[in-house]
Amino acid sequence: MSRPEDHRDPQVQRALINLLDALCQWERINGIASAFILIEEGGFKMRSLTGRGPVPDYITDEELLNMVALREADRRGRGQL
Repeated sequence: MSRPEDHRDPQVQRALINLLDALCQWERINGIASAFILIEEGGFKMRSLTGRGPVPDYITDEELLNMVALREADRRGRGQL
């Protein structure tokens, strides 16, 4: 799994890695997708899609959220609620 950008606080960095690992596992078990966006005052930004990060900068936050919405619409269309 890719790791999030480095946070200046090592404890926060470890927490973000653990969170992304847990999200990835939960999504695999449940067959869903999610977007995670953390924007911190001071410039730190971490974005993840389906528990994996980082998301390339050329993908906007709106596009990231739309990716999840499209996956959810597809899942609902296949009757997987």
